[in-house]
Amino acid sequence: MDGGGSVGTAATRGKGLPVAKTTEYACDILGEYFANATSLRMRCREIIDKYLFEGCAEELEMSVDDAAFFVELVRLRDGSRIPASTYVRNVLRSTRDGQIGRHVVFQYGDGSRDMIGWSKMCGGRPASRGVAINAMREAIRQQMQEAYNAGCGAVGDDAVVHHDGMPFSEIAELWLREVDATPEQLPLMDLFDGGGYTLAPGPLRESWREFHKRHATLVVVSQQWHIEHHAQERATKKRNAG
Repeated sequence: MDGGGSVGTAATRGKGLPVAKTTEYACDILGEYFANATSLRMRCREIIDKYLFEGCAEELEMSVDDAAFFVELVRLRDGSRIPASTYVRNVLRSTRDGQIGRHVVFQYGDGSRDMIGWSKMCGGRPASRGVAINAMREAIRQQMQEAYNAGCGAVGDDAVVHHDGMPFSEIAELWLREVDATPEQLPLMDLFDGGGYTLAPGPLRESWREFHKRHATLVVVSQQWHIEHHAQERATKKRNAG
């Protein structure tokens, strides 16, 4: 299995699609793809080890390319860590308590410093159900965009894409049952802009895209109609629940 396939497998059904035991976050850092935490940590160590010399306890400044790698890692995994009021001036292989090791320090333009827990950032973070469902939405963005392009001219500037008939949530639940997975088990990947996640490359992502394409009826409607439609749906569910 490529992409998300290296995270391990659990029980599968029918088509034998691999399901992650625990969520792993794949990522692309400056054009380098990493399927899991192990491969990303290995790359980080490889970079840091270029600045480790026997008997050299001094801090060493990383090259522009190596520094950019760690800045991108932090931006994707913990973007709020970099102060908005300043910038990363240098990235250093540093020491801790006088001991040489694989320690990485960001030196900011305002003179402040921050030791980066890069190894922890490489690891997968627990995924909530909502995060994973949003990642499933992101994975079928191209289908939504194609539907929008085909129908927006007839609706106007406030056009949005709507799942007619079977709603997205029902399609998602049917697919999860088919592959015998929970949302929390799906392998996710950081979006390039650091603003969320999508499904990591691999058989599960392709299976989901094909399943959605077969079952979804996408129509373009006005935003106002879309808002009113879902408001009516919520009201109906509330009445039925009461």
